[in-house]
Amino acid sequence: MTAPSKQRIHDLLQQLGLPLDASLHDVKQAYRQRVKTLHPDKNPGQDTTAQFQQLQQTYQSLVQYYQYGSHSSPTQSSPHYSKEEITTPVSFTDQDSQSPPPIPNPVIKQVIVCRRCRKDKQGLRYRRWLMVTGIIFITHQKTVSGIWCQRCSARLALKFNLWNLLLGWWSLTGPWHSIRGWWINTLGGVTPLAENSKLEYRLALQHIAKSRFNEAIGHLYWLKHYCQNQAMQDKVKQLLHQLGDPSEAVAQPPESTHFFFSQCILLSLLVLLISLPILIWQQAFEPLALVNKPAITANPIVPEAQHQSLYTSHRLGKHYTLEPVALLSTPDINSAIVAQIAQYAPVNVISAEPQGWVTVSTPQGFKGFIAEQLIGFGSHTIAKRYQCHQYPGPRPFNGELLGQNNGKKRLSIENPHPNDAIVLFRQQNKTVQLVYVYAQQQVDVQRLPNRIDNIIIRHGLFYNHACQTFTANLDERKEPLTLISNQQKLKL
Repeated sequence: MTAPSKQRIHDLLQQLGLPLDASLHDVKQAYRQRVKTLHPDKNPGQDTTAQFQQLQQTYQSLVQYYQYGSHSSPTQSSPHYSKEEITTPVSFTDQDSQSPPPIPNPVIKQVIVCRRCRKDKQGLRYRRWLMVTGIIFITHQKTVSGIWCQRCSARLALKFNLWNLLLGWWSLTGPWHSIRGWWINTLGGVTPLAENSKLEYRLALQHIAKSRFNEAIGHLYWLKHYCQNQAMQDKVKQLLHQLGDPSEAVAQPPESTHFFFSQCILLSLLVLLISLPILIWQQAFEPLALVNKPAITANPIVPEAQHQSLYTSHRLGKHYTLEPVALLSTPDINSAIVAQIAQYAPVNVISAEPQGWVTVSTPQGFKGFIAEQLIGFGSHTIAKRYQCHQYPGPRPFNGELLGQNNGKKRLSIENPHPNDAIVLFRQQNKTVQLVYVYAQQQVDVQRLPNRIDNIIIRHGLFYNHACQTFTANLDERKEPLTLISNQQKLKL
C-alpha cells in the first residue's frame, strides 16, 4: 500500500485543528483534549459514537505516519487468529520491532457473559461470595464463585447478606462468621487478582474482536495498573502499542464499590427498626420521680427577685423545661415535691401566677408549680435538637447579623409587615447567614456572604436567641435570590 499523501495528512491534521507543521506531541495533546469532549460517557444526552470512532481512526493514522513514515499504511489489512477460545495471552515476540504490529482481530468462540443475566456488560468480575448457615454447634460456610456484572453483583450481595442475617446466627460461632460474611459481601465479595487479570485480558480480546477498541483499552489499562505479573504486563504493552497507546482519558476507571453502600444502608435500617421502639418508649415515658422517691437530679428553684413576666399571654400552652426541675405542690420552695422533671421535658403552661411562678401539667398527669424562668418557648423536640437551653431575652437590633459567615455583599431590605422578620440567606439549601429586621422598617445590610442562591423569610413574635428562631412563627416563605450588585433592594 502506498503512503498517505501530504494532502491526506493535511486533512487529518485539520480535523484535530492543527497546522501542517504540527509535531507528534501536538497531535497527542490535541487528541487527548478531543477525547475528553467526544467520549460517549461524557455525552449521555447525545450520540457521539461515530465522531469518537472517526477521531480514533484519525489519531491512529497520524501516529503511524509520524512514527513510521511511508513504511506502513493505516489501511493495511489485519490478520486473524485461529477460531479457538482464547484463554492465554498472544505473543508478539516475532513481530518486526521497526514497524507497528497490526491491530489483532481475534475470533472468540465462547463469549464471556454475566452468569446471572447472561449479558456482556461492563464491570464483569470474578467474585466469590460467602454464605453462612448456623446449626447449633456447627457453622456451615459455603463459597459461591463465578463471573457477574456490576448490577447483578449488588443484588447478589444483598441476597447473601439477607441469608447470613436470617440463618447465620443460630450456632456458637455463627455471629462472628455472619459479620465476617456481611463485610466480605458488602465490599463486593472476594475478587482474586490472578483470576481477574486473566479475565480482564480475555475481555480485552473479546472487545477487540467486536471492534470495541475503547472498552478494550479500558481493560488493558486496568491490567497495566493492577496486574503484578511481568509477563502479562509485557503482553499488555504490546496490545496498547498496536492500538496506538492512546491517552488514559478513554480508559475504563478501576471498579468502584459505591453501589455496595446499599448493604450499609440496609444494616442502618435494621438498627433503626430495633432502636425505634426504644426511642418511642423513652419519648412516651419521661423519667419522672414521685414524691416518695428522693430528689436526685433537681431541686426547687427560687424565682428571681422582682421578676418580670415575659409575653404573659403567649406563655400559655405547650413548652419545655430548660433544665431538670422539681414540680412543687404550691408556689413555695418549701412545699412538697410532686415529681422530678427532666431537661427538655414537655410541659403545658396552664396559668401565670404572681411572683414569677407558673402552673404546669405534664403528659403523665402531674400538676404543680415551677419558676417561670425555667420554662422555654416552643417545642421540646426542637429544643433537644438545637440545644435551646436559654431563657428568651430582648430582641436583636434592627439589621443585626445573627450568623457567623460574613462577606462583602450589600443589600437594602424593607419590611412593610406589622411583625418582625428573620431573613435566612442560603447556599445550596444551607443557611449561611441570618438578618433580623424590625416591623415596618428599612435597613441596609452589609457583609453578606457571596454565592447566595435563595432566602427564607420568617415573620413571627418573640425571638429566641438559643434556637435562632421565633417562638411563634406567623408565616414563612422561600424565594430565589442572587446578589449581583451592591444596589439591590429586597421587599419582604
